[in-house]
Amino acid sequence: MNGNHKSLVVNPNTADIETLTRIPGIGGALAQRIVSARPFETIEDMQKVNGIGSAFLERIR
Repeated sequence: MNGNHKSLVVNPNTADIETLTRIPGIGGALAQRIVSARPFETIEDMQKVNGIGSAFLERIR
């Protein structure tokens, strides 16, 4: 990481689509699938969303 990296803390259960798309790797379609799949009890529950796997979750943690 460089000095310009900023962390973005996002609750996937409450974030709107615009906020979700600020996360690198999440576009509009994936953000919509995340919103539609709510609620998530754990971060691992997000793997039920098409396009999100364990490697993606590790990268965005």
